[in-house]
Amino acid sequence: MADTSLRYLILLGLLPKQRPGIGTYEIQQQLKKKGYEVTQRTIQRDLEKLSSDFPIKADPKGNKNLWRFADNAKPVVLPNIDLQGAITLKLAQHELSSEVPHSVHSFLQPYFPLADKILKQDKGKGAISEKIAVLPSGYALPKPVIKPSISEEMTQAVMDELQCEIRYQSDMNQSSKKLLVHPLAIVVKEPVTYLLAVIDGHNEVSQLPIHRITSVKVQARVVEEPEDFSLQDYIQQGHFGVVTDKESINLHLKAGPALGQILKDSPLSADQVIDSADDYSCEIKASVDNSEELKRWLIGWGEEVEVLAPQSLRQAITETTRNLMARYLTESNLPEPA
Repeated sequence: MADTSLRYLILLGLLPKQRPGIGTYEIQQQLKKKGYEVTQRTIQRDLEKLSSDFPIKADPKGNKNLWRFADNAKPVVLPNIDLQGAITLKLAQHELSSEVPHSVHSFLQPYFPLADKILKQDKGKGAISEKIAVLPSGYALPKPVIKPSISEEMTQAVMDELQCEIRYQSDMNQSSKKLLVHPLAIVVKEPVTYLLAVIDGHNEVSQLPIHRITSVKVQARVVEEPEDFSLQDYIQQGHFGVVTDKESINLHLKAGPALGQILKDSPLSADQVIDSADDYSCEIKASVDNSEELKRWLIGWGEEVEVLAPQSLRQAITETTRNLMARYLTESNLPEPA
């Protein structure tokens, strides 16, 4: 539904408000995480097109452009807002609310009430809540509340690579303490948004949930980044529970009807093949990245799925199942007879 329009809005949400801006490669990687596979050239064309209606600009840096909102940018009227556009805005509001800094989200904020007004005026079509629903893919934990000012200042400090003095509550039941931190990156791992930073006087990278930061004072001193630090390498090393082998695996599953239908609608990969195994189940083959997230996802489906190959993944799930049985089926934990 209005997939290109929604991509445009998400693209706008990725643009910073201040210098130095963001390049098309970084935008491409962020869009990829949200399921949009587009080339840098396509992104460049999108930005050039959007710049005619939105106050965005490109600052040359070397052989590339860094895109951002123009200085003192003010909201502009979105062209030709119709019913489809209003629905797109409401979907974007849901998508952007927890994904981007408050300062960027607030740029589109004036348009959300306009979308509501258009939807209400569309008499005879029914309330949007009765026509469209956006559901989480799994059990959704409530998102911690982050102060907009904290989010904005912390994001800007990361982009500007400046040290910060923060007050931080390591435990929500304890008083906050003052820390001098070297901000490195921001990571959203639903439902929590984390600041990756080195606390002054320490060597290791810390994960600080931003909702536990109660105040921020940006300093004039530049961040002292650990040698060879890379956000992607840090994630790849499993610090957020996401560990992916460099090579993909040939996954072979036997799936029940519920999972089988989902994978028909949303394939695991471009080369996925589904064959009927019997009247109840089907067999699925696909090339996928081998990760902890994959293993947890498969375990979460319980009896609905069986891993047939590779043997290493099947064995890993077998060991996890044995550990669960040992934990839940001890003599003291057995249920009382009916």
